[in-house]
Amino acid sequence: MIVILFVALAIVYYLVQYMDKRRRDRNEEMQERRKNSYIKLLDALKENPADKATLNKKDDET
Repeated sequence: MIVILFVALAIVYYLVQYMDKRRRDRNEEMQERRKNSYIKLLDALKENPADKATLNKKDDET
């Protein structure tokens, strides 16, 4: 009886550790994707200073 309980606890412990590792991996991947998207957005904003000047002129006209 005790052996069965010990084996069941070991299996539950393994499953919890496995699921926690998967969750951490997914969170790291999501964080990396967010970081890459943010960097791309900043680069896109830096690339177009002419567009920014055009937008400022349009704002002044209205």
